[in-house]
Order: sequence, then C-alpha cells, then structure tokens
Amino acid sequence: MRNRMGSPEGTLLLPLPRQPLPHRWDADRGTGPAGNGHARIQDRSQGRLREVRPFRHRHEGTAGHRGMKSIARLLDLLDDRTGFRRGWRRIAEEPIPGGSRWAFVFGSVLLSVLLLQGVTGILLAMSYAPSATDAWSSVFYIETKLSGGALIRGMHHHGASIVVLLALLHGLQTFLFGAYKRPREFTWIVGVFLFLVILAFGLTGYLLPWDQKGYWATQVATRIIGSLPWVGKGMQQIVQGGSGYGNLTLTRFYAIHVFLLPLLLLLLVTLHLFLFRRHGVTPSWRLSAEAAARSEPFFPGQAWKDLVAATFILVVLLLLGAYRGAPLTSPADPSRPFEARPEWYFLFLFQLLKYFEGPFQIIATVVLPGLAILLLLALPFLDRSPERSLAARRRWLYAMGALLLGVIALTLLARLEDAGNKRFLLAAEEEARLTEAAFRLAEAGVPPQGPLALYENDPVMRGRRLFRERNCIGCHRIHGIGGTRGPELTGYLSRAWFIAFLEDPDHFFGNTPSAGIMPSFRPIGRKRIERIAEALVALSGEPVTPPIDPVKAKQGRHLIERGNLEPGACTECHIFDDPDGVGIGPNLTGIGTRKWLRRFIENPADPVFFGDTSAMPPFADYMNPRDIEDLVSYLLHLRAEGASLTP
Repeated sequence: MRNRMGSPEGTLLLPLPRQPLPHRWDADRGTGPAGNGHARIQDRSQGRLREVRPFRHRHEGTAGHRGMKSIARLLDLLDDRTGFRRGWRRIAEEPIPGGSRWAFVFGSVLLSVLLLQGVTGILLAMSYAPSATDAWSSVFYIETKLSGGALIRGMHHHGASIVVLLALLHGLQTFLFGAYKRPREFTWIVGVFLFLVILAFGLTGYLLPWDQKGYWATQVATRIIGSLPWVGKGMQQIVQGGSGYGNLTLTRFYAIHVFLLPLLLLLLVTLHLFLFRRHGVTPSWRLSAEAAARSEPFFPGQAWKDLVAATFILVVLLLLGAYRGAPLTSPADPSRPFEARPEWYFLFLFQLLKYFEGPFQIIATVVLPGLAILLLLALPFLDRSPERSLAARRRWLYAMGALLLGVIALTLLARLEDAGNKRFLLAAEEEARLTEAAFRLAEAGVPPQGPLALYENDPVMRGRRLFRERNCIGCHRIHGIGGTRGPELTGYLSRAWFIAFLEDPDHFFGNTPSAGIMPSFRPIGRKRIERIAEALVALSGEPVTPPIDPVKAKQGRHLIERGNLEPGACTECHIFDDPDGVGIGPNLTGIGTRKWLRRFIENPADPVFFGDTSAMPPFADYMNPRDIEDLVSYLLHLRAEGASLTP
C-alpha cells in the first residue's frame, strides 16, 4: 500500500494476524497458496515473496495438545456418525418436575444392579459346567479354587435378592405416585412383567449349583407347575425334560436362565425405558401445580443422587459377597430327602401351601397368585380417575396394602415356624455336617462319575449311608435324629458319651432288656466320673482329641479296678483284660478299637457282649465284611465328633 503522504516508493507496513491470511487475499495478490499455515507478503526491496510465520501459543504443538486435538476430532467423528452428543443432551436435559428427589433413584439403581448381575453371571458362566455330573464340582471350584470366585458368586447370589427388593421398592414408589395412571398404563404393565421375569431368574438360578438345597427346593416349583389344570403335567415334563429330575432338567434350567430370560429382560427393559422417556417423570402427588411446573434437568442433580444410591448398593453387595458369600450344600442326592426351603421372596408361597392340601392346593398355587397378578395388571384400568392423591385412591391403597401385608405376614410366619421346628433345625445341622464332609473330600478332587462318588469312595460316608439303609437309625439316635429303642450314639465312645452314660445309664439302655441293671454313678461325683471316662477312652489305644491325660487315665483305672465306689467296682460286672472272658456285663477289653467294634456288630449276642439278652441282630448274617468295616469307620467318626460335645 503506497503512502499517499510520502514518496511513491515508500511502503506502509501492516501488522499481520496470528492466523494465516485468508486464501482470497493470496489470490487477489496473485501469490497462490502459502501452505503450512504461513502467510506470504511482497518484499519490494528484494522483488520476491517472503513467508511470515504466524504466532503460536507456547503450548500449541506439544504432545498433550496434539493428543487433545486428536481426541476432539475422534469425538467429532463419532458424533457425526452416531449423534451421541444429542442423545446425551436428551438424557441430561430430561426435565424432573419439582426437582430431583431420592424417591426417583430406585429405577436407575435397579438397572445398575441388573447390569451387575449380567456381568457377574457371565464371569460365573466361564467356569460353570451345566451337567449333573459336573455342575456341583464346577461351583465348588469357583468357590474354593478360582481367584475371586467366591466373591463374584456371593455378589451374584445376594444381587438376586437386592434386585427383587429394588423392584418391589420401585413398584411401590410408582404406585404411591400414581404413575400407573393415564397415559402411563403400559409402562406399569411392562413393569409388572419385568418383575415376573426377575422372579423367574431367581427360580431357575436356584437349581444350577445342583446341590441338595437347590435340587429339592426347585422340585416344589415344578410340582406347582404340574398342578395347573389340563396343561400342568405336560408343562412340568417339558420343564424337567422328563418325568423326573436329571441332566436334561439342569440343561433346560440353564438355557432358560442364561439365554431365554436375558432376552426377555432386555426386551422388556428397552420397552419400559422407551415408554418412560415418552411420558417423562411423574411428579409427587404432594406437589402443587406451580411446584411441579418448576423442573430441573436430570443432570447433575438427579444423576448425582442416582450415582450415590448405586454406589451404596454396590458397596453393600461387595460386603455381602466377601463376608456372607453364597451357600453351597452337599451334592444333590435323589435318594436322600432334604428339608428344603425356597429363597425369602418365595417363602410366602411356601407358607400358603401349608393351608391348602390335596385337591385344594391349586388355590394356593394358581388361583390366589393368579388373582394377585391380574389385579396388578388391571390396576390402571380399574383406577381411571386422574386424581393421584392418596386420599382419592384410598380404596386401591387398602387393596395393595392388604396384598403387601399378606405377603409379609406369610413370609414371617414361615421364618418363625422354621425357627421353632426342631426336626427342620436338626436336619439343617445334619446337612451342614454332610456339606463339610463333601468339601473335605472334594479337596482331593471330584471323581469323573460325579460328586456323589465322593461318598462311595469314603469309608465314613459309606458307613453313614449303610447306617440308614440297614435301618440302624430306626433304633439308634444320632444328633437328635433316629429311634430310641437302642442307646444314643451321638459322640459314641467319646469322653462326653461315657460321662453321660455313667451318669444316666437308662437314658441309653432304658428301652432295652438291660434297662435298670446298671446303676447311676452320679453319687461318686463328677470328677471321679471324668477320670473313669478318661480310662475307658484310653482302653482303645487309639489317638484321640484332645490327647489322653495319663494321670487322669491312671486314676480312672484305679477307680475301675479297686475303687471303693458306692455302685460297686466296675470289674464286678465287666472284664477289661481278656477279650474272650465272659462277665455279667459286656466285655470292655479294647473297647473302641476297630477289632472290638467289628466283633460287636457281627454278633452282639456273643456271650462276651450281651448274650441271649441282645435285641440287636447279628449283622454278619446280612452284611459283607467291607460294609461292616465301613460301619466301624462311621462309629469311630462319631467318636471323633464327640470331642466337640459338652456332656
């Protein structure tokens, strides 16, 4: 640009912008594109073009700056292809009438836990084997060998209960807010079906460990299906894969739990969210029209509350998974009935079955539950008034309250009855012992034949089974289970057993021909009785827990042989040093050894034991030597268990 105030050869220098000059400027000057973000100016003194570099910020061009620009370009590309920014804005700007509330967190938290259930379920499926021979073994592996397996399974197990609880709370909040009314009728109906699918997850997952608890509890559910009129038996066989439980039952429950129900859940959740987005959030009935009209966006207020609630539930699940875990009872055994109970969310139905027997069971299994579901589905069409206040919906509030209180009352009744049911409690204790034995044996590996083979390969467990199969349990009580015609065998031949026997012999032999023959040793005092018991345990020569106290055993032996006892010396009736000697009472030489127990089981009527007064048959006539040896192993195991008993 020529300086009109000076000489014609002079030029006026102009400041350049920080960014490259527009291309149109270059074109007008005839310079062509500068390239590399550089501007070009005419240097008249040299008669050529000179490039001028634009000013750059001191951080521009660094690795971090280039990385941020790359991420921004990637996000722009994704937004151009997917429109995710618009989708996020639709979620974040969703209006919350009356503002954010803690009452609105249940839906989001429920969705979060459902996602967590899916993740933990996939992790468990990676190590699970859905077959009758391998299912229990694979769950045992997850529980005891797989790193983090017990935590994952515990979270999945307790997550099922949390999902049911959250679904109930979400449904209750929806009902109280009147969110089932027009135009949200189908949102409510889809929610009811979602709840039924959630319950189906719990039912089908219960069987998958293939343990005693799941095996027998699930049979209650399939029998309920079989009680349906006309189609029940056919449906039961389809679900079971036949007339009884077996490998096909497990694979079908697995397919339903892992494939069918997740598809249904995904479909219903998608539909539920679509309907929810269409109709928006239902404000509280307590808000005035003006307050409800004042809304705030979902983000950040409601999003923060949802995040806090979801985090709290996650922490709870982590603690439950770490410290409570998931139960795994002994392997499923069709030949051994089990006092099974369903999970807490089915206990009301279990209790309801007690009040209807025979042909009337259909009332508890089909009629009443069916009516309750129909009431929930029809509620939006029965309560058609637009008024959402509780006072205006008093009739439906009472109906839903009665339904909820009925379920709670039946659940509590089931818990209370079990707490006072001695038979159930004893069976639970017995199952705990069997589970402990199964875990102990499985540590060495589960045979290819399946976990039940663990018992067949273990003498103690075979002896336990024979004790029941040969009906020894019909005369002898162990851990509160069994008959009373013969002596109690809990802790048999242990210190606690001998002390209890010496104090009250008729408690053990009161229903036998030997009743009243042996006097009680209570008059000599507890300390002397304990010394005699120590000496009797020492007669076997076998190691016991705790070890024999030699001083007490010597004192007890002295009392047995020469003690000035009010009932008389023990040697007056029993022989202690001659295995073939015959006395008034049973020969106690080597009592508690394998040889002594084997000889006694083979022929209790042997003159060295009870002779003609024995009411117990000679098992040598009914059992082979191996079976008798296994029975001996079981009796010795009972003595070992007696170490933890208090006489």
